[in-house]
Amino acid sequence: MANRRMFSLDVVDTDAFLDLPISSQALYFHLGLRADDDGFVSSPKRVTAMIGANQDDLKLLVVKGFVIALENGIIVIRHWRQNNYIQSDRYKKTVYQTEFKRLIVNNGVYEIGTDTPCIQTVSDMDTQYSIDKISKEKDRVGKSIKREKPEKAAPVYFPNDELLDEAFRAYVTMRKQIKKPMTERAIQLAISKLKEMAKLPFCDSIDSDTAIEILNQSIMNSWQGLFPLKDNCKKSGSKTSGGYNWDKV
Repeated sequence: MANRRMFSLDVVDTDAFLDLPISSQALYFHLGLRADDDGFVSSPKRVTAMIGANQDDLKLLVVKGFVIALENGIIVIRHWRQNNYIQSDRYKKTVYQTEFKRLIVNNGVYEIGTDTPCIQTVSDMDTQYSIDKISKEKDRVGKSIKREKPEKAAPVYFPNDELLDEAFRAYVTMRKQIKKPMTERAIQLAISKLKEMAKLPFCDSIDSDTAIEILNQSIMNSWQGLFPLKDNCKKSGSKTSGGYNWDKV
């Protein structure tokens, strides 16, 4: 048996394959790596357990038509001929010749002959796996879990000021921790109030340093609202992020 295997994008780049949970996709690759030169895997359950997958992942590959389960417990990779080309001088026939002769090849895909009763139905495997439950997987303790949704990107409140944006997100997090989460409307009002309190004289820009101090003041004191700094006077020689020292103007 060869030590190298190939996988065709015509198979693994399809929606049918990419819609599988990651654990089922990983299992498919591991089964493909351990298949013999005709695509047969003698110990699919051992491979499943070895990589930390579960029997539902194997059943899902059967239901979705990526592998064929035979009555003696072995499986065959259906798209083996599409995935792999083995030179004749390196090719070694499978030891499962009886099962191999029952297969037909249709456009590079293995199929069970219509008069061949050797296929194992999904319901005959370890536990019943209903097709209408494919959208839900089972974790290892048997609890039903929904497929994880992609994580949402963190909201950006001040796209032009990374430090201020980080401080405001910390304020929003603090509000959640004190059981006072902010609605979208409350966030917009807080931003407007912060800009007003930290507004620089004679222009519409804000003093980023002051705004951050206001946010930190509320965070440190677990205050629900935003309030002017108790001592809003800058020390002599201090600079704002706007580049002006207003004490010297």
